[in-house]
Amino acid sequence: MERCALATQPKQLNADTRMRRRKQQCRLRTSNKGVAELLKNKDCLNFVKGVIHQVSKSTKNPFISDDPQEILRGVLIDFSQQYTNDGKPVAGRAYPRDIEYGIGSLGISPLVGTGILPQAAAYHYAETVLHELIHFAGRGGNYSDRQLVRAIGEMGAVPKQYKKWFESFSGDPDENSGFFDAVLQFYCPRKD
Repeated sequence: MERCALATQPKQLNADTRMRRRKQQCRLRTSNKGVAELLKNKDCLNFVKGVIHQVSKSTKNPFISDDPQEILRGVLIDFSQQYTNDGKPVAGRAYPRDIEYGIGSLGISPLVGTGILPQAAAYHYAETVLHELIHFAGRGGNYSDRQLVRAIGEMGAVPKQYKKWFESFSGDPDENSGFFDAVLQFYCPRKD
């Protein structure tokens, strides 16, 4: 995944605002390209489509699309703040879609000052966007992490190294999200 050049911003904005906007635009372009790059991997694409089909079937909530790039067209992405779930920092958050317009809002926490190298950051943003887009695939509302974890089990797609983790779930929402994320990273690995 490539690094992107920072775009210029209007001169009437102060220097800090210009720099923040350039970084946000860079993250967005890099994330969109990164999602496309991840989906070039057939295992990744097949897993994403498979989990969307399975969760749709098991929840009886039809999907909008099984193509993450198509779903992405109806989503606004914000990198401006640290997102949390019950006070705990999270990598991303998919808010419910606007019922009238069908637009989704996705928050991605920035990796400022984390010491992550640019290549790893580009993958992190792309994988987080892909994770959240799968939530957005539900036509009748977002699919939850728990629903996605169950769908992975129903598909028989739990990797060997995660079988014990899968079998010992406590019902903690953060654990569901972490498991879903680990399996997504297994099928959609970072290329170096």
